[in-house]
Parts: sequence; structure tokens; C-alpha cells
Amino acid sequence: MNRLTNLFKLQSFYDKINVLQREGRKQKIEYSQIEAETKKKYLEWKLQQKAVNALKNKINEKELTLKSIEDKIKQYEKTLYSDTAPKSSKALTELQQKIENMRAKADSYEGEIVELMSELENVEAEFTNIDEQFRRTKLDYQKAKAYHQAKSSDVQGDIVSLNKQIEIIKKQIPSELLQEFDLAFSRGQQTAVVYVLNGTCSGCHTSLSQRIQDAVRQKPNEIHYCENCNRILVKVDD
Repeated sequence: MNRLTNLFKLQSFYDKINVLQREGRKQKIEYSQIEAETKKKYLEWKLQQKAVNALKNKINEKELTLKSIEDKIKQYEKTLYSDTAPKSSKALTELQQKIENMRAKADSYEGEIVELMSELENVEAEFTNIDEQFRRTKLDYQKAKAYHQAKSSDVQGDIVSLNKQIEIIKKQIPSELLQEFDLAFSRGQQTAVVYVLNGTCSGCHTSLSQRIQDAVRQKPNEIHYCENCNRILVKVDD
């Protein structure tokens, strides 16, 4: 049996961990994008809600002012038609003018209120639309969050299992081979062991010299390195 076989198995476990980690990062990016979109929709929803409330407050203020004006008009009219009405024509004229001015002011406020209520109708319609969008986005986010948490848990569980298998197989590999593996692993972008395929290194895809090809084929139990990437080369079974 090729004594380097366990090194390749060890490498396969590390490769699986790398795949899981990449999948975890991809999942995290996708989740972050959904989370960012949800926050964006929430801000739109919040701004539109503030716009609705601001218009309602403004209408309420106008209505209170209008009521105050109408109350004053009633008081002036009560005075005008009561026993306490001014006796001089000048005073009566002035009182009537006050009433007319306040009626004009009341009409102006009524017009402003009508315009504000029309604007509020449009803003509330837009808020209803944004509220529906935000509701759907929030549901998508909740689903994505649950899926991300479950997927993350699965990935972490698989990585823990693979690390246990790594520890088991390391005990089956001589220390000197492990040292060579660790050196190749550190300089081989987390890939220490590769096959020779059709005279080519499967790690960096560089054509190997005939000397290295012959050495790997004739002495498969010895460690040979790719001349380009310095990874450990393992012979493919014929």
C-alpha cells in the first residue's frame, strides 16, 4: 500500500473543510444582502410613517386653530346681536369688520386643511404600498435568517466532524510525513498533496519534468515535490 495514501486522505478532509467554509461565507454574504435590503425597506417605511404623522399633526393643529377662530366668531356675533352690542355705528362697523376678517381667516384655514387632507390621502396610499413591501421583505428576512442559522449550524457541525477525522488519521501517519505535509500545506495555499495526472501537477496544472514523473512512478512511497508549486505528488493508481 502506498504510504502516502493517508496524506492524500488528510488533504481531502482539509479540502472538504475549505468547501464548507466557502459555502458558509457565501451564505453569510447572501444573508447580509437580504438583511441590508430589509433595513433599507424599514427606513423607507419609517420615513413614510413620519410623513403621515407629520401631516396628521399639521391638520390637527390647523383644525384646532380653526375651531378657535370659529369660537371667536360666535362670541363676536353673540355680542353683535345682544344687548351689550356697541351703540355707536363706528363701533358696530368695527365689530362687523372683525367678524368678516375672522371669517376670511377661517375660510383660508379650511382651504389649507382640505389641501393637507388631499396630500395626506396620497401619502397614506404610498405608505400602504411601502408597508406591504416591508411586510413581504420582513417575511423573506425571517425565512433567510432561519435558513442561515440552520445552515451555519450544519456547516459548523460538519467541520467539527471533519476535524475529528483529521485527528484520527493524523495518528496513523508517521511524524516525519506529517512534518512534510505541514510544510507543503503552508506554502501550497492549503493544498499539500496532489495527484500526477497525465504528466501534470493537478495542483498548479504545470507539466512535470520527465525526471519527476519517472521518480513518482518508480518510487511511489517516497515524497516527491512539484517543481513549480512544491506540493507533494502522489501517483495515480494504474
